[in-house]
Amino acid sequence: MPTANAKKYSRKNNTKSTCVCEIQMKLAILGSSHSGKTSLVKRFLYRSFSDKYNPTLMDVFEEHYILDATDVGVSYRIFDLSGSDEFPAMRQLAISSAETFVIVYAVNDRKSFEDAKKVKMEIVKTKGRTDLPILLIANKCDVAERTHLVSSEEGRMLARQWGCQFAETSAKISQNIDNLFIEPTIKIMKQKHPELATLGYNYQPLIPAPAR
Repeated sequence: MPTANAKKYSRKNNTKSTCVCEIQMKLAILGSSHSGKTSLVKRFLYRSFSDKYNPTLMDVFEEHYILDATDVGVSYRIFDLSGSDEFPAMRQLAISSAETFVIVYAVNDRKSFEDAKKVKMEIVKTKGRTDLPILLIANKCDVAERTHLVSSEEGRMLARQWGCQFAETSAKISQNIDNLFIEPTIKIMKQKHPELATLGYNYQPLIPAPAR
Protein backbone atom coordinates (compact mmCIF):
# COMPACT_ATOMS: atom_id res chain seq x y z
CA MET A 1 0.00 0.00 0.00
CA PRO A 2 1.51 3.39 -0.96
CA THR A 3 2.51 5.83 1.74
CA ALA A 4 2.00 9.56 1.72
CA ASN A 5 5.70 10.38 1.61
CA ALA A 6 6.88 12.50 -1.29
CA LYS A 7 10.16 11.79 -3.03
CA LYS A 8 12.55 14.72 -3.07
CA TYR A 9 15.19 15.35 -5.70
CA SER A 10 17.77 18.09 -5.26
CA ARG A 11 21.10 19.08 -6.73
CA LYS A 12 23.46 21.85 -5.69
CA ASN A 13 24.95 24.23 -8.22
CA ASN A 14 28.31 25.78 -7.32
CA THR A 15 27.58 28.92 -9.35
CA LYS A 16 24.72 29.89 -7.07
CA SER A 17 26.85 32.21 -4.94
CA THR A 18 27.85 34.31 -7.98
CA CYS A 19 24.30 35.38 -8.81
CA VAL A 20 23.37 39.04 -8.37
CA CYS A 21 19.75 38.08 -7.71
CA GLU A 22 17.97 34.96 -6.56
CA ILE A 23 14.42 34.09 -7.61
CA GLN A 24 12.37 31.47 -5.79
CA MET A 25 10.12 29.63 -8.27
CA LYS A 26 7.44 27.34 -6.84
CA LEU A 27 5.67 25.48 -9.62
CA ALA A 28 3.16 22.61 -9.59
CA ILE A 29 2.73 20.34 -12.59
CA LEU A 30 -0.54 18.40 -12.67
CA GLY A 31 -2.52 16.15 -14.96
CA SER A 32 -3.62 12.57 -15.53
CA SER A 33 -1.39 9.56 -15.09
CA HIS A 34 0.57 8.74 -18.25
CA SER A 35 0.33 12.34 -19.52
CA GLY A 36 4.12 12.71 -19.23
CA LYS A 37 4.43 15.24 -16.39
CA THR A 38 7.55 13.73 -14.83
CA SER A 39 9.18 13.31 -18.23
CA LEU A 40 8.74 17.04 -18.90
CA VAL A 41 10.37 17.95 -15.58
CA LYS A 42 13.29 15.55 -15.99
CA ARG A 43 13.89 16.64 -19.58
CA PHE A 44 14.14 20.25 -18.40
CA LEU A 45 16.24 19.72 -15.27
CA TYR A 46 18.41 16.77 -16.22
CA ARG A 47 18.23 16.57 -20.02
CA SER A 48 17.07 12.97 -19.73
CA PHE A 49 14.17 10.94 -21.09
CA SER A 50 12.90 7.42 -20.56
CA ASP A 51 9.92 5.58 -22.06
CA LYS A 52 9.57 3.58 -18.85
CA TYR A 53 6.53 4.57 -16.81
CA ASN A 54 6.93 4.95 -13.06
CA PRO A 55 3.78 5.97 -11.15
CA THR A 56 4.18 9.18 -9.18
CA LEU A 57 2.66 9.86 -5.78
CA MET A 58 4.29 13.26 -5.41
CA ASP A 59 7.85 14.14 -6.29
CA VAL A 60 9.48 17.40 -5.30
CA PHE A 61 12.33 18.52 -7.55
CA GLU A 62 14.72 21.21 -6.34
CA GLU A 63 17.28 22.67 -8.71
CA HIS A 64 19.21 25.86 -9.28
CA TYR A 65 19.22 27.45 -12.72
CA ILE A 66 21.06 30.43 -14.22
CA LEU A 67 19.08 32.41 -16.80
CA ASP A 68 21.19 32.74 -19.94
CA ALA A 69 22.89 36.11 -20.56
CA THR A 70 22.18 37.25 -16.99
CA ASP A 71 23.47 36.75 -13.47
CA VAL A 72 19.99 35.95 -12.23
CA GLY A 73 19.68 32.63 -10.42
CA VAL A 74 16.46 30.68 -10.08
CA SER A 75 15.88 28.19 -7.28
CA TYR A 76 13.18 25.88 -8.63
CA ARG A 77 10.89 23.90 -6.37
CA ILE A 78 8.70 21.80 -8.67
CA PHE A 79 5.85 19.75 -7.26
CA ASP A 80 5.12 16.82 -9.58
CA LEU A 81 1.69 15.64 -8.47
CA SER A 82 0.07 12.26 -9.01
CA GLY A 83 -2.80 11.93 -11.44
CA SER A 84 -4.79 10.01 -8.84
CA ASP A 85 -6.91 11.36 -6.00
CA GLU A 86 -4.94 9.54 -3.31
CA PHE A 87 -3.74 11.63 -0.38
CA PRO A 88 -5.79 14.78 -1.09
CA ALA A 89 -4.20 16.60 1.87
CA MET A 90 -0.79 16.26 0.23
CA ARG A 91 -2.13 17.58 -3.10
CA GLN A 92 -3.80 20.53 -1.41
CA LEU A 93 -0.61 21.39 0.47
CA ALA A 94 1.44 21.35 -2.74
CA ILE A 95 -1.14 23.42 -4.65
CA SER A 96 -1.34 25.91 -1.79
CA SER A 97 2.46 26.26 -1.81
CA ALA A 98 2.83 26.71 -5.57
CA GLU A 99 2.74 30.06 -7.41
CA THR A 100 2.52 28.84 -11.00
CA PHE A 101 0.63 25.86 -12.41
CA VAL A 102 1.26 23.69 -15.44
CA ILE A 103 -1.70 21.50 -16.42
CA VAL A 104 -0.71 18.68 -18.75
CA TYR A 105 -2.73 16.37 -20.97
CA ALA A 106 -1.61 13.93 -23.65
CA VAL A 107 -2.82 14.51 -27.20
CA ASN A 108 -3.43 10.76 -27.62
CA ASP A 109 -5.53 10.46 -24.45
CA ARG A 110 -8.98 12.03 -24.54
CA LYS A 111 -9.64 11.35 -20.86
CA SER A 112 -6.54 13.29 -19.86
CA PHE A 113 -7.95 16.33 -21.66
CA GLU A 114 -11.22 16.07 -19.75
CA ASP A 115 -9.28 15.52 -16.52
CA ALA A 116 -7.37 18.75 -17.16
CA LYS A 117 -10.63 20.67 -16.67
CA LYS A 118 -11.15 19.01 -13.29
CA VAL A 119 -7.58 19.85 -12.29
CA LYS A 120 -8.18 23.51 -13.11
CA MET A 121 -11.26 23.52 -10.86
CA GLU A 122 -9.28 21.85 -8.07
CA ILE A 123 -6.57 24.51 -8.27
CA VAL A 124 -9.06 27.39 -8.20
CA LYS A 125 -10.93 25.83 -5.27
CA THR A 126 -7.75 25.23 -3.28
CA LYS A 127 -6.23 28.66 -3.95
CA GLY A 128 -9.56 30.47 -3.55
CA ARG A 129 -9.00 32.71 -6.57
CA THR A 130 -9.18 32.63 -10.34
CA ASP A 131 -6.38 35.04 -11.35
CA LEU A 132 -3.70 32.36 -11.30
CA PRO A 133 -0.73 31.91 -13.65
CA ILE A 134 -1.64 28.70 -15.48
CA LEU A 135 -0.20 27.06 -18.60
CA LEU A 136 -2.18 24.44 -20.50
CA ILE A 137 0.16 21.94 -22.11
CA ALA A 138 -0.64 19.36 -24.79
CA ASN A 139 2.11 16.79 -24.37
CA LYS A 140 3.32 13.87 -26.53
CA CYS A 141 2.88 15.87 -29.73
CA ASP A 142 5.53 13.62 -31.31
CA VAL A 143 3.14 10.66 -31.55
CA ALA A 144 1.70 9.71 -34.92
CA GLU A 145 -0.97 12.11 -36.18
CA ARG A 146 -3.49 9.29 -36.56
CA THR A 147 -3.34 8.63 -32.80
CA HIS A 148 -4.18 12.23 -31.82
CA LEU A 149 -7.51 12.26 -30.01
CA VAL A 150 -7.43 15.94 -29.03
CA SER A 151 -6.90 18.58 -31.70
CA SER A 152 -4.73 21.66 -31.34
CA GLU A 153 -7.80 23.83 -31.81
CA GLU A 154 -9.55 22.19 -28.84
CA GLY A 155 -6.53 22.94 -26.69
CA ARG A 156 -6.37 26.54 -27.87
CA MET A 157 -10.10 27.02 -27.27
CA LEU A 158 -9.85 25.71 -23.71
CA ALA A 159 -6.86 27.95 -23.03
CA ARG A 160 -8.83 30.94 -24.33
CA GLN A 161 -11.70 30.05 -21.99
CA TRP A 162 -9.26 29.96 -19.10
CA GLY A 163 -7.40 33.07 -20.23
CA CYS A 164 -4.08 31.25 -20.15
CA GLN A 165 -1.30 30.26 -22.51
CA PHE A 166 -1.31 27.04 -24.54
CA ALA A 167 1.49 25.11 -26.17
CA GLU A 168 2.29 21.64 -27.47
CA THR A 169 5.30 19.83 -26.04
CA SER A 170 7.21 16.60 -26.31
CA ALA A 171 9.62 15.37 -23.67
CA LYS A 172 10.80 12.70 -26.10
CA ILE A 173 12.01 15.09 -28.80
CA SER A 174 12.53 18.01 -26.39
CA GLN A 175 10.03 20.37 -28.00
CA ASN A 176 9.20 23.57 -26.08
CA ILE A 177 10.66 22.10 -22.87
CA ASP A 178 13.03 24.85 -21.71
CA ASN A 179 10.65 27.66 -22.49
CA LEU A 180 7.78 25.84 -20.79
CA PHE A 181 9.55 26.43 -17.48
CA ILE A 182 11.60 29.55 -18.21
CA GLU A 183 8.85 31.75 -19.63
CA PRO A 184 6.67 31.72 -16.48
CA THR A 185 9.83 32.17 -14.43
CA ILE A 186 10.66 35.39 -16.24
CA LYS A 187 7.11 36.66 -15.74
CA ILE A 188 7.28 35.97 -12.01
CA MET A 189 10.72 37.55 -11.83
CA LYS A 190 9.56 40.75 -13.50
CA GLN A 191 6.63 40.97 -11.09
CA LYS A 192 8.83 40.53 -8.03
CA HIS A 193 11.89 42.40 -9.35
CA PRO A 194 10.75 45.07 -11.84
CA GLU A 195 14.26 46.52 -11.87
CA LEU A 196 15.34 43.44 -13.85
CA ALA A 197 12.67 43.83 -16.54
CA THR A 198 15.09 45.37 -19.06
CA LEU A 199 17.62 42.52 -18.92
CA GLY A 200 17.95 40.42 -22.05
CA TYR A 201 17.20 36.70 -21.95
CA ASN A 202 18.46 34.07 -24.32
CA TYR A 203 15.22 32.23 -24.92
CA GLN A 204 12.35 32.09 -27.39
CA PRO A 205 8.71 32.38 -26.28
CA LEU A 206 6.62 29.23 -26.26
CA ILE A 207 5.83 28.20 -29.81
CA PRO A 208 2.05 28.12 -30.35
CA ALA A 209 0.68 25.00 -31.97
CA PRO A 210 -0.07 25.28 -35.70
CA ALA A 211 -3.68 25.21 -36.84
CA ARG A 212 -4.89 21.85 -38.05
